[in-house]
Amino acid sequence: MHTKKRSSVHKYHHIVKRKHTIPVDYFTTAGHYGHHHSMWSSLMHFRLPSRIKSKIWHSYERWAHTPYRYGGTTHRGIDCSAFVRRVFSEVFHIHLPRTSLQQVKLGFKVKKENAHYGDLVFFKTEGSHHHVGIYLDHGRFVNATSSRGVAISNINHPYWRKRLWQIRRLVAA
Repeated sequence: MHTKKRSSVHKYHHIVKRKHTIPVDYFTTAGHYGHHHSMWSSLMHFRLPSRIKSKIWHSYERWAHTPYRYGGTTHRGIDCSAFVRRVFSEVFHIHLPRTSLQQVKLGFKVKKENAHYGDLVFFKTEGSHHHVGIYLDHGRFVNATSSRGVAISNINHPYWRKRLWQIRRLVAA
């Protein structure tokens, strides 16, 4: 006797049309470049493995207290975008553009409440100046500040909260 297999699709299942279909450029934890056509891909909920989180933390420790120097790229002095660029090079072997305005064009935007370790946080500071850091957790991010050099800051601090521009995810598994 032959019986029909039951369909795996429920008759009341609704297909949800995706709202956005813009291209998304990102890098993998293995340092490869990727491209997706949906902002709502699996990258949206991706979390870095703890070994990568540890590498970011160790990279920060190597740079901690390095003084801020506009245009600087070394331990004698570094600016925010160069610091982010150096960490991504050390941790992911990814070569990011030099400026924050070039870096903000990569990856895709995530909401503040969805920020994960390794996401880039961008701020609009005075005038046309922009600032970038690397999100850690619980609102903390690491960045090269003009007042404290390379340090940990919090996006919920009044100074940063009112200047937060966007958070972008660049890295996936």
